[in-house]
Amino acid sequence: MATTPDYHYVQLYNDNVQLLAMQEEARLANNVAQESQEGEYEFFNQVGAIGYTTVTDRTASTTLNLPTHYRRRVGLANYTIVPYLAKLDEIRMGWAEPTSAYVRSAAATLNQLKDDVVIAALDGTAYTDKTGSTSTGYDTGNDIAISGAMTLAAVISAKQKLDAAEVPAEGRFICMGAADVASALSVTQFTSADYAAVKALVNGEIDTFLGFKWLRSERLGMASAARKIFFWQQDGALLSIGKGPSGMFTRIDERADLNYTKQIFTWISMGATRMQETHVGRILRTP
Repeated sequence: MATTPDYHYVQLYNDNVQLLAMQEEARLANNVAQESQEGEYEFFNQVGAIGYTTVTDRTASTTLNLPTHYRRRVGLANYTIVPYLAKLDEIRMGWAEPTSAYVRSAAATLNQLKDDVVIAALDGTAYTDKTGSTSTGYDTGNDIAISGAMTLAAVISAKQKLDAAEVPAEGRFICMGAADVASALSVTQFTSADYAAVKALVNGEIDTFLGFKWLRSERLGMASAARKIFFWQQDGALLSIGKGPSGMFTRIDERADLNYTKQIFTWISMGATRMQETHVGRILRTP
């Protein structure tokens, strides 16, 4: 049950403060392309395929081959995380250094927020073309629907979709929830040394399989009754953070206007986009 700080106004039995179980590190955000930007909107340009010309005449005129150009727009949204600790709370709690636990919890929240922004972009609307005025939706042709347990066939299908689109083999990831990982670990092909390069059961996890680095997140959401499992290549999505000290900063101040309450202030401006439809897909598992 959540409480306010006065819950701790009791005789102190332990000087240490333990954080409740939570995701502390960024998992998806660290495995997509990273950029920074100054304006509210910034465009990230892309170059596509270049054609070629077959020359049959040794004195033929040069034929120019124009590359195809694309661009994606990223807009920044602003977020704050502001826990506080009143002087009265600080004294009555009796903690030796309560601020450090608050800072750590705020940092965990920031990393969760980064992941949430990336997750929303993976199958959200991307804004394309010269002015970013064209809405490009997620390609549902990259969805793989399965029922029951996680299957080897689903991961093979995910690999096939990326391979068929000539997506680079390096930097591929697959991310799923704990229930999906548990389901995969119950399948012999994922855990047998005959199939896997890594003996998954040693640590009770799957690290790399079929060219995908496996990640776990409990923040992926649902598509109707199906659990979302994302697979992507690193360049398929981009996280952009505001440039300079105004893009992301943390301050710890005492607020004179609030009886010198200690304020732990975190600010971040960031946005994300899917960069290439071919680089992102989903396995939709209905348990």
